[in-house]
Amino acid sequence: MDLLKRKLAGIPYHIDEKGNVVVTDPFGLTTWVCAAAPPEVRDFVGGMGDIRKGGVGNVIAMLRVDYDCRPGVSKTIADFYRKAFHAPVLQHASGFAVQTNLGQVISFNETERAPPENGYDINPQLWGIHMCFYIEKYEENSRRLHDLFWVNPDYKIPPINDNVSTVEGALKSKQFRLKEVGDKFVLEHEIRAMDHPLSPLKSLKAAL
Repeated sequence: MDLLKRKLAGIPYHIDEKGNVVVTDPFGLTTWVCAAAPPEVRDFVGGMGDIRKGGVGNVIAMLRVDYDCRPGVSKTIADFYRKAFHAPVLQHASGFAVQTNLGQVISFNETERAPPENGYDINPQLWGIHMCFYIEKYEENSRRLHDLFWVNPDYKIPPINDNVSTVEGALKSKQFRLKEVGDKFVLEHEIRAMDHPLSPLKSLKAAL
């Protein structure tokens, strides 16, 4: 927890009643809750240390993410997750929530204050915000979602070298990126195989 707090220096956050760290990103678009990761994840990640300089470090997993979107958009986003990854989705008062196999929640909340659906395209600063998921049936998903592959120009060259535009490249690197999610909504997604070299879930692969 102390390490996480140090990494969040200068970024607004508070500790909620459950002891979770609740963070609002610098753009005010997203709020995420971390440190209270499900025990199945926490038990396998202990002691990982920093993955890379400036990277996620010891943030184990996000328990919940709330992302603002324009009115009428959340259903198309939820439909994308349901069709692409067979993820359970639930409607709530302000939009739709997507749930992972480990009980994490990504909630898309409709508000007039949200940026337009193409905000990610017209404001390159938002490229620093993205979702990263580890998925089952990675090869099957890679082939089905190939037409949506996207290469982030910031990660196309060293030190990350993430220039994946083909299924073969995705299978070799065990990850690919998407930008289009649902109808006209754009948000970078980094999709990784469960046995990706940096995956904290490799030991869980057989259980999920």
